[in-house]
Amino acid sequence: MTAEPFVLRWGIMATGAMSEYFCKDLLTDPATRGVGDVAHEIAAVSSSKDPRRALDFLGRIGHPAPAGVATYGSYAQLVRDPGVDVVYVATPHSHHFQNAMLALRAGKNVLCEKPLT
Repeated sequence: MTAEPFVLRWGIMATGAMSEYFCKDLLTDPATRGVGDVAHEIAAVSSSKDPRRALDFLGRIGHPAPAGVATYGSYAQLVRDPGVDVVYVATPHSHHFQNAMLALRAGKNVLCEKPLT
């Protein structure tokens, strides 16, 4: 009997090109890499100002079930979402520190695209 994989629920902070590359890879079936004990799920996406940009982002990455993903128009809303385990920070590098700290203060794990500046 195979155990259910651990599901890591991601919150995506920003909707630019780096987030697109990351999320397309994230949505790749882990079994193609020989991994069966973990699965990744995009739980929420936020743009800095408009939730419609977050919804458009889901279409651009070809998300299979965008209706099941929370979309926000502020990063503060994203980090307050209890359905998010880890936040991927892909904002402009000049904002990394403040955005990573926002997520950390909300009790989220963080993956930051580039080093803090």
